[in-house]
Parts: sequence; structure tokens; C-alpha cells
Amino acid sequence: GVGPGTRVCIDRSKRTLIEIGDYVGCYFMDDRAAVTVLLQTARRLHTDGNRPASDVYLVFSTSEEIGGVGASYACKSLPGELTLALEVGPTEAEYGTTVTGGPIVAYSDAQAVYDKDVADRLMEIATKLDLAPQAAVLGAFESDASHAKSTGASPRAGLLCLPTLSTHGYEVISRTA
Repeated sequence: GVGPGTRVCIDRSKRTLIEIGDYVGCYFMDDRAAVTVLLQTARRLHTDGNRPASDVYLVFSTSEEIGGVGASYACKSLPGELTLALEVGPTEAEYGTTVTGGPIVAYSDAQAVYDKDVADRLMEIATKLDLAPQAAVLGAFESDASHAKSTGASPRAGLLCLPTLSTHGYEVISRTA
């Protein structure tokens, strides 16, 4: 039998990205989408020549779903005072968000209240870029940033989400997200 600690291999069919018109869908999009965005961000920071005002650390963390362990450790180990998490975000009527909208900027989630000035700034930047940001309070959601803030590993935190249908299942995301 399969029990706790048993290693398993996910069948390749569960990893295949399916194109659905203006959308892509698959399992594990919560990791794939964020990794893609972080890699694009690293490339852009490297090639644009416009250096950020301070150091930026792009952290690919582990164990987000079980307490934000990897990100909290990174927050304690790396210099800095702001943790900005990138996640897939739920597009549900209860949150007033939609998969066809722009990035979701969270003001709070089940774990923490994010810094208002950080969320306001994310909304301002996304608006300036004509991305139609969606402000949200995500009551049944947690992120690496909220775990880091609630445990004192990071003094300031924010959350930016890629709008996604059915987070943590078969996930669907807009190509433009």
C-alpha cells in the first residue's frame, strides 16, 4: 500500500499542458506559472540595464502549503525588509476576481493582513501599466508572504497573484496573465 512517506511518481498525463483557446490548463500550475514569471523577471532585470533601487532576491521556495517553511527561512536568512509573494490567485465570486482580469493584489488573507502601502503601490503600478489590477481580500487563502509576516520572519509583506481558475487542482490560467 501507499502510506505516509511513500515516494510516488506522478503520471506524465497529469503534467501535460493543454491549450484551451486564450487559456492554458494543467495540474501544478501554481508552481509552473510563478516559476515562469520569476524566471522572466530575472531575465528582464539582467538584460534591461535598469537596476532596482536595492538588492532583489528571487526565491523559489518549498513547503508553502504546509506553513511557508522555505520562504520563512529565506526571509530570516537574506537581508531585506519586504517579502513579496507571487502565487496563483483564486478567481471566485466570493473574492470579486475573474480569470479574465488583471493581476490580483491581496490586501489580506486567512493568515495575515498585508501592508496597505505595499498593496496600494502594486495596484498603482499595475494600473499605470494598463493591467487592470484586481484588489482582493482572500479569506480562505495563505501565501509564503503571509506566513513570513505572521511569524515575524518579515516585517513587511505583499501578495501578487496570477488569476487562476480552480487553484490547487486542475488549474486554468489566461495566456496573458
